[in-house]
Amino acid sequence: SEKESDSDSDKVDLSQFYKTFSESRRQRKEPKLNPVNLSDCLDNFINPEILDDENRWFSPFAKKKVNAEKNITIWEAPKVLVIHLKRFKKTMYGTAEKITNRVNFPLEGLDISKYLHKSSKCENKIYDLFAINNHTNFNKFGFGGISFGHYYSYCKNITNNKWYNYNDESVDEISTDKIITNDAYILFYKVRET
Repeated sequence: SEKESDSDSDKVDLSQFYKTFSESRRQRKEPKLNPVNLSDCLDNFINPEILDDENRWFSPFAKKKVNAEKNITIWEAPKVLVIHLKRFKKTMYGTAEKITNRVNFPLEGLDISKYLHKSSKCENKIYDLFAINNHTNFNKFGFGGISFGHYYSYCKNITNNKWYNYNDESVDEISTDKIITNDAYILFYKVRET
């Protein structure tokens, strides 16, 4: 009928739209993101934070809100240290987006001495990496935001000291020069036995 043919002509070929959209996103120049070091992240984490104005601390001694300085240090370090990198942030529009800066981190010899409390008697100070949990959100394929994603892991085999990529059903050996990526999300360190 004539009505059906009119509605067919109104249809849009979405596959072509998505192909064009994805291609334009791929060609768009992504801003160059500066890499950061894990030590810089840890330094930032332990920096004193001033609590003032609307963010004052309620003192149980003064029984009122007062200006204060908050400090974070490690009192007792664990045998397995798990470091969760902040990879998501809220945008000014209230949505979330992934932080994709590369974080450089040591594979061996992470020294946390300077992050321990000055009175700590902790002996666990040097750590070696044994696993990395990675997350990708398919930005390189034209999908923005954090609605899509995939997790995979790099783990060190303790019997042969080689690194492996565990990605769904596939497991492949990976060289150490390829395991520090922009997708690193959670780092797993084991204390070095003395």
